[in-house]
Amino acid sequence: MASEQFDYDVGFTLGTTSGVADPHIPGYRVEGLIGSGGMASVYLAIQESLERPVALKVLDDPESAEYQERFLNEGRIIASLTHSNIVTVHDIGVASRHLYISMEYVEGGDLRRKIRAGMTPPEAFHIVERIGSALQLAHDRGVVHRDVKPANILFRPDGTPLLADFGIAKDHHSDSGLTMDGSVVGSPYYLSPELARAQDIDGRADIYSLGIILYEMLVGEKPFKGESAVDTIFKHLNDPPPELPEELIRLQYFLDKMLAKIPSGRFNDMAALLVEVRALQERGFDDISDRVVRSTDTTLMIEKTWIENAIRKKPARLKRFLRGASLAAGLGAMALGGWYFTDGGTVLLTSRDGTDTSELTQMAGLSPVTVSDSDGAV
Repeated sequence: MASEQFDYDVGFTLGTTSGVADPHIPGYRVEGLIGSGGMASVYLAIQESLERPVALKVLDDPESAEYQERFLNEGRIIASLTHSNIVTVHDIGVASRHLYISMEYVEGGDLRRKIRAGMTPPEAFHIVERIGSALQLAHDRGVVHRDVKPANILFRPDGTPLLADFGIAKDHHSDSGLTMDGSVVGSPYYLSPELARAQDIDGRADIYSLGIILYEMLVGEKPFKGESAVDTIFKHLNDPPPELPEELIRLQYFLDKMLAKIPSGRFNDMAALLVEVRALQERGFDDISDRVVRSTDTTLMIEKTWIENAIRKKPARLKRFLRGASLAAGLGAMALGGWYFTDGGTVLLTSRDGTDTSELTQMAGLSPVTVSDSDGAV
């Protein structure tokens, strides 16, 4: 299983390509590489008929039937969701064995850049309201995004926020087993507890992820961030949401409801959340409207953390999940490949010798997250 996240924030080098070598798509003139992920590469291209720039996403491995289905599924999902805050798909096709999706080219950077620069509460709630509205449409159509994170919220030059990358979205109406039972997809910093436990999900998983983003916009740092991927997952499962700074404390109830550990404790759906968001906006933020907190989080990637190291660092906490010493010994003996953990959002539990790790991780109360992206491609 693969998904990718592309950093529209860092730009590209004209004439430089990787992934698919010099893709030739009739009707498009490739200008340069934007980014590469675990499944596809995205290029800046000119649609020659209209002389407009587009983001041309090209599947790297056209021989993989699974990747083909996932790739086309993403295109179909985005194309079916017409919303002013969802990236627009122009075309889907096949040329010279290359599957491609032609999408709106978004050149205003992503939410990570804005968080680093600093945001006010009115700005933060505007983004929650707009992205929440986009997610409401998706949920009403039976689609759960599952990868809501700052890297997947892009901005047009006029400041309009856009939800992007439906590469691991779950379509309850048409999903044909693209996600195997017992596996988890998502980004560790923004992963809901039910996704971490490989449980059935609905739109409330996206509400949780959006709540993480709201906290990050308001405070300038992530609410759950451990020393390793495993530690961060445990924090999502066990730790209560941290308290907001005193001047923002009146918003604590709202954040707590978005970040409830059990889905039934959250807003019933995105529509209910938006009612409350708009009420807060109507009430105004005069007392805190000028508050700006710049992110102090400069860590863009945490190195691989082997499970055996995590066992040494967090024995008591792991024992609660590992169900006994025999399982812990088994984890160490298998020389697990580790949790790959990056700000871009990848967690992958693998075995160095190719051993299936799913049974052990499920016994631990977790499941392997089997996605990769350009910040930490496997």
